[in-house]
Amino acid sequence: PADVARKDSDFGDASRRRVHVGARLRALLLARAERDALFLERFALTDYSLLLGVRRATPADRAHAADAGGTCAPLPCGAWLSADGCECYYMAIIDTLTQYNLKKRGEHVFKSLRFDKDGISAQPPDVYRERFVNYLSRILV
Repeated sequence: PADVARKDSDFGDASRRRVHVGARLRALLLARAERDALFLERFALTDYSLLLGVRRATPADRAHAADAGGTCAPLPCGAWLSADGCECYYMAIIDTLTQYNLKKRGEHVFKSLRFDKDGISAQPPDVYRERFVNYLSRILV
């Protein structure tokens, strides 16, 4: 159903849908995500996520995008129009913003011994940032 919350593992699978934004907007959004994630990394913050809202685009959304002359500007409602003009995407980085401290380091070491270390959420800030941006680069097309 369209009204359920999904996890990134449900959304970004190779067989699942993507966020179709086009090459120019993709580059802009990835640059912004990298900048924002670097900011969080500087403060040793992890455990953040992408919040993605999707809705059908209206004729007014498409008209506004056409009036903007094909720029990568968001719509007045704060959404980004899909490359085909059929959907609007709302995107934000959200979540608990956990400080990567001694406790999180211990969690990382412990879970790394029991599980695949690349699959656990307790990661150092630089690894967490890289994984987050890589995920976005896979779903933004």
